[in-house]
Amino acid sequence: MEKLPFYLTLSRIVGAPFLLIVFMSDADWAWWLAMFAFIGLSITDYFDGKLARKYGVESDFGKYFDPTGDKILVLFALVILLHLKNANPAFLLILFSRDILIGSLRSYAAASGIVLAARPLGKIKTTLQMVAVPMMLAPGLFGWPWFWWGEIILWGACVISIVSLVDYGMQLKK
Repeated sequence: MEKLPFYLTLSRIVGAPFLLIVFMSDADWAWWLAMFAFIGLSITDYFDGKLARKYGVESDFGKYFDPTGDKILVLFALVILLHLKNANPAFLLILFSRDILIGSLRSYAAASGIVLAARPLGKIKTTLQMVAVPMMLAPGLFGWPWFWWGEIILWGACVISIVSLVDYGMQLKK
């Protein structure tokens, strides 16, 4: 059980390309499968941290690779949505730039012996992304404007991502 958090984190990293493979199939059901796969992989983000704390197996590896798994999963989905012309390129530019800057801050901090763990605002941003993406993948489920709501939530994630970047910078400054 102690290895389960590691495998859950790894599932997002390994599972993200599955989304691309599904869309390459060009099948009518690809939207549905991608949406449910994304939701399933997103849920692992909740359980890996919860289990790591429960079993006392939190690690520096988890502090780095848990958010990395999240980023890879969300970025794969956003690239697919962008390719399908179902996402504003600004989403990808803002979120990807923020992630590169956070990665640089983490590397700088690590060189100084400091581990920058995930912060509450970053977790909120990730949660919003993981809620928004399936809504943008939902093919008019029950005739409700899921895509529109997903887009609004993703804009919220972009705003929080910028605020969280400042928060990470402040954490390093202390």
